[in-house]
Amino acid sequence: MPSKPLQTVCGYSCAVSYQKVLDGKKVVKERREIKESLKAEVYSKKYKKLLQMEVNKLSRMIDKKFGYIYCIDCGKPFGKQTDAAHFHSRGANHSLSYNLHNLHSAKSDCNKYSDTHHSGYEVGLKKRYGEEYFNYVSVDIVLKYKHIKITPNEVVEKLAIVRKLIRDFDTFQFTSAINARNILNELIGIYEN
Repeated sequence: MPSKPLQTVCGYSCAVSYQKVLDGKKVVKERREIKESLKAEVYSKKYKKLLQMEVNKLSRMIDKKFGYIYCIDCGKPFGKQTDAAHFHSRGANHSLSYNLHNLHSAKSDCNKYSDTHHSGYEVGLKKRYGEEYFNYVSVDIVLKYKHIKITPNEVVEKLAIVRKLIRDFDTFQFTSAINARNILNELIGIYEN
């Protein structure tokens, strides 16, 4: 026990023991600092945008593979640019923005500027896939995926997965566009069944 006000230890053996305690705290602190500095800095907004672009591309690839060469909104052939249109907009329901069932190919004009976008999309889904699938897209996936939690690091992981799926797309044997969307959603891993 120290006997003087500025004394931290009572003797040599206490000083050695006290230093070991201080060294242990210092090592733990240094390890924590090193671990924090090694974490990858992920710019969430940038990678979310990249993930959205790649998922959109995958959706358009599915439609092209199964011969859907007409706009889901207006039924006309695609113009200069084909978009992957969201049935449930990203702003209204962000939790469905990466879900392939919520994305179908549309003319750029219909997707961005059309005032009949949603009603045309409904007709297009029913015509292309039937009433049951329309109900799934319009109601069921909204209830099933009210909220998704995806960390910035998971966004980077999912981006790598989607890019690999795009590269290997021609190797898959899908039976239908719905089947392709089910399988690819499951492989991406954001929307688990």
